Amino acid sequence: MLTNLYHLFQNQPVLTLFIIIGVGYLIGNLKIFNFSLGPVAGVLFAGLFFGHFGFKMSPGAQSVGFALFIFSVGYQAGPRFFDVLREDGVKYFFLALVIALSGFGVAVLAAKLLQLKPGTAAGLLAGGLTSSPTLAAAQEAMRAGSVSPPQGWTSDAVIGNITTGYAISYVLGLAGLIAIITLMPNLLGIDLAKEAKLLEGKEQKGTASEPASTTIRSFRVTNEELTHTTFSALREKYWDGFAVSRIERDGEIIVPQPDDYPQIGDEVTVLGNV
Repeated sequence: MLTNLYHLFQNQPVLTLFIIIGVGYLIGNLKIFNFSLGPVAGVLFAGLFFGHFGFKMSPGAQSVGFALFIFSVGYQAGPRFFDVLREDGVKYFFLALVIALSGFGVAVLAAKLLQLKPGTAAGLLAGGLTSSPTLAAAQEAMRAGSVSPPQGWTSDAVIGNITTGYAISYVLGLAGLIAIITLMPNLLGIDLAKEAKLLEGKEQKGTASEPASTTIRSFRVTNEELTHTTFSALREKYWDGFAVSRIERDGEIIVPQPDDYPQIGDEVTVLGNV
């Protein structure tokens, strides 16, 4: 039975891909105390397990997956990209430069000291920085022949080392990121909640606050008691400063005076925040 399943998975790469994703999500949802790997790291471990038994994804499927990843990142970050670039572009540029050079230096040094196999340093760099584009670039460089494998090594073997180094170091990179985000503010005496409120106040300073969402509702006056209250009194009691209303009486839009009273049958349309 296991032999039949093995041949089935080998001959059905799409089925194998979705099984790896499903198993990866199950692994990622496992919790040890309050820590879980998450779906990305879970899928990486599932891929390592299946890859150990000789399962491979076609280069076309990998390219499509990488393209979807890049599109998703751009779709999420695109709307505020140029605003952030204008405001803090220089600071982010130098921060990215320092991180990239530091990560590159550590990866090269570790590869030399630990005598890692060819390609592992690139995977270590990509995983340590949790940077999937770095992984894809390193793999594509080997596939396209931009970088020749060392003597005695094939491109597929080097790509396998890149992937393995990425999968292993990604978990440590993710754990380190979580630890820094959790512990560093306490060590530096920074109150993140307070800083977030201050930042929000700076962004909204000088601009009118906007409702998070709006809706439109129509009401017909049928309550006799409302006809004994002036529009100015209703406005003072119910108006929240945002809502815009329109009153229609006998098929015509009217502009009531403050001392006027609603009448039975008036249709009031209100646009405002939920």
